[in-house]
Amino acid sequence: MKLSVLTKIGSFLLHLVSLATVVYLVLQVGNWYYAHRPVLGVDFYNTVTHTKYLHDNFEFLPRNFKYFWYGGVAGFQDVYFLLYNATALISNFLPLVDTVRVVMVGLLVLFVVFVYLAAYRLSENHPLSLLLSILVAYSANIYGALTWGGSLPYFSSQIFFPMVLWLMASYLATGNKKWYLMGAFASGLAVLAHLASAGAFIFPSIVILLLVGVRKVKVSLPDKFKEVGLVIIIAYLVGLRITRSMIKGTILTLLSGKIPYSFGDSIAARVRLGSGGISVTGNADLIGFERSHFQILFNETNHWLYLLLGLALTVLVIGLLLDKNKERIFSIFAWLILCGYSVIYVLANSYGFTFLFQGWYRAFWHFPVTLSLFIAAIFGYTKVSLSSRFKLSGIFMFITLGIVSVLGIFLINFYNEKGNLITILEAKASPSSAHPEALNLIRNQFELDKLKLSLVPPWLQANQKNYRLYTSDAQVNVWWNSVFDLPLVRGYLDPPIGSALTGNDFLLDQAVGGDGLVANFKYPVDTAKNMALYYIDWNSIAFAEGGHESKSPNKAPSSYLSDSIDTRSEITVPGAYILYETKSGKPEVWEDVPQKLIYYRFKSDLVSPIVSVSNSPSLLCLCNWSAYESLTKTLSMNNINSQYLVTAFYENSIESLDLNDISKFDVIVLSNYKYNSRGTAFGLLEQYVKKGGKVFIETGTEVSESEAQNLPGIFPFSSTLRKGLGKVWNLKSADDPVFQGVDLGAFSPPLYNEAEWKFSFPQSTALKSDSEVLLKNADKPLIIRRKLGNGVVVWSGMNLAYHIHANTNVSESVFLLNILNSLVRLERQPATLGTVEFKSSRNIIFTSQNSGHGVMLREEFYPGWKVKVNGREVKAYQSGPTYPGFIFVPIATVGPVKVDFSYYGEPSWYFIWGVSLMTAITIVDLTVFNGLIIGRILKKLLYLFKKGLFGWWEKEES
Repeated sequence: MKLSVLTKIGSFLLHLVSLATVVYLVLQVGNWYYAHRPVLGVDFYNTVTHTKYLHDNFEFLPRNFKYFWYGGVAGFQDVYFLLYNATALISNFLPLVDTVRVVMVGLLVLFVVFVYLAAYRLSENHPLSLLLSILVAYSANIYGALTWGGSLPYFSSQIFFPMVLWLMASYLATGNKKWYLMGAFASGLAVLAHLASAGAFIFPSIVILLLVGVRKVKVSLPDKFKEVGLVIIIAYLVGLRITRSMIKGTILTLLSGKIPYSFGDSIAARVRLGSGGISVTGNADLIGFERSHFQILFNETNHWLYLLLGLALTVLVIGLLLDKNKERIFSIFAWLILCGYSVIYVLANSYGFTFLFQGWYRAFWHFPVTLSLFIAAIFGYTKVSLSSRFKLSGIFMFITLGIVSVLGIFLINFYNEKGNLITILEAKASPSSAHPEALNLIRNQFELDKLKLSLVPPWLQANQKNYRLYTSDAQVNVWWNSVFDLPLVRGYLDPPIGSALTGNDFLLDQAVGGDGLVANFKYPVDTAKNMALYYIDWNSIAFAEGGHESKSPNKAPSSYLSDSIDTRSEITVPGAYILYETKSGKPEVWEDVPQKLIYYRFKSDLVSPIVSVSNSPSLLCLCNWSAYESLTKTLSMNNINSQYLVTAFYENSIESLDLNDISKFDVIVLSNYKYNSRGTAFGLLEQYVKKGGKVFIETGTEVSESEAQNLPGIFPFSSTLRKGLGKVWNLKSADDPVFQGVDLGAFSPPLYNEAEWKFSFPQSTALKSDSEVLLKNADKPLIIRRKLGNGVVVWSGMNLAYHIHANTNVSESVFLLNILNSLVRLERQPATLGTVEFKSSRNIIFTSQNSGHGVMLREEFYPGWKVKVNGREVKAYQSGPTYPGFIFVPIATVGPVKVDFSYYGEPSWYFIWGVSLMTAITIVDLTVFNGLIIGRILKKLLYLFKKGLFGWWEKEES
């Protein structure tokens, strides 16, 4: 047998022994994590929750709908796509909690294995690579996201850093482009795992290695830049569901005069570049605290790595002196720069330059990796340099480093480095944030299943999906849906709609819990109660939890809701993790310490279910979100909830609807509306009114008709002006029922930021027939009612709803409510329960013997929902006090209905999904199957464009 074959067999056997040793030693740390009581990592249950959801509702296509928080959100928008889907698949074979722990331990092992592979690629020494990988595993820095923050998606993303470094190092060492393509593909997977981690560490590393790294096959500088560009393109396409908005967002941020990706933003300090140089502002104590974090980078990297670094530098000097080709020293420069980047990155963060800041619990993990690979690169260079002088130097170095490495492994075990590591981790780790803490003390899924029976009172049906539970405690909502199916009103993570659209979420929280509207904003108690009941009905809040003692702030239902509660139960769950109040002074598990959950059930007549028939009249607001939000606040102040009036809004142009569409609504409100053709839009509305419809037109806002000539025929006059009418009211009202219970003297002043409120009013006193003035100010008509055909038009030039919204004026809200009541009778008409089947999170079937005025699904109407009534697809509308709105289907016919609600996602997502999938298939074809199918096509295209971006592909592979 040839010596080369024996060498390869020997190397393979050494790899097996080394990797077995890696797995064995790393699993000792993994077993500590797996069996730890309490469960470690603040956000641990967030991953369990998403794993359970995807296990129960797995979708290969981009159409899953995450129903359980905030009325639901599109699953395609989930930024932590990779981990959650992986754990969901594995949970088909393992219990839920065990799955998450096993996956984390498995990822830890693979992380260290890739460090070993990268170190071996650089050093070509098995024992040294084994020692370096174990020292990385015994560095506390790499565990922050796992045992401290519990950001498991982030921890899972760490595996791609050593993986990509190994793949790119292999490409540089061999010139084989398969390694390059696999590295580019892995960087795309890293984006899907966690964009911030990939952006901060993987892409800078790729740039450094491709531009500075020494190669077996030389490449020109322009081609190096092309390689960098192609990596970015491949990664962008693989991670397209995450990256698709990056370019637009970056351009918009730069155009706004800001630097993207959080550069210069820090909790403690802000760094600004100006004509006077660099300035740092912020709290001095916090600045000092932030800067002190930099030392952690070195303190919690295993100190044996520094000893190896010292040895490596000593050997480097010898190797450099003896090297016949001293230019070879440049082979370590890329790895030196990479290691330096790891240090400078954290240093810059600690001094306020926070480009893609990771958070201190996950800011240091990359340094042990780059340091170990720098050491490996030094020994690899030294081996080559000495070989130029001595033929047997390679064998000598292998034996020497083997002895040193074996001795090192012996010493790190002798000095109990694993125990020292665990001591550090115990001191810095945080238990899972779940309350009650008995949830953190479980050992496995069996114990969790046993515990969940004692977490809720017998009367709470925690696995039904047609009502919701309100809790303000983040330590409850983080675990709730990992155990139960009952959806929550709030969620552990905020909905992806932006703070400008969450006003109703804020008002709901302040109204329903803790007397917030009264205590914080001085709302009248009756108004606050009305608003609470309004949100309880609309959001199907049948149950609440709160008011217990917890480490996290939480609120019991507001005191003014005491007569709205049917049942109250306290649940006591034994078990707690006491951090400091112990005799030993160390955290201890106390099995018998009681902790409580307090549950409430609201009276059933106050709550409409998530899916039901609506028997109430309906109102369609042709308006933007701001105007609609003002309208819903007015209704909420008087508890005109969905049992009295269903409100929907439509923000597209008026004429995009037809007469059949709007005729299904009892009232149309126009405010901040838009159209493409005035004549078509208002002609449609005029037809609607003449056939018996009711329309309320608000031109007090900034619309064209607020100051215009030759107004459409639906208006009670022909022209308008818009201006202020003084800073005090001079009101005169008609003798009409709309003023019943209205105190005009209690109206808030007509002011906007101390300036006069702008009113729209008729330019002439001449009104059209059948018109009557209901309210004047300074002798200018502001509210006019007109009969038109079989219907009624009420015009307002006050921007009344917004004035109510801005001032929370009760008397004004009663006035607007009376106007609406004059158009459609606002009487309580409870929803009708039918039969609902939640086939999956994206498909709900509802049947009823009575169609009522329509069917309501109180889940968020993101683009991609389709509704069929009795087999025919129908138009649905955004409704309720939430954004983008619940799903309302007005039905004009009478009789039995079967309604199919199905979520398909947005059409563009299928293109994105397809592009990513085809990119992945192409890379697999080129690397695994040698371009058997797609590769042939690409080579033809590459040949045609060989002088372009991909010209380098045709070079001979070695």
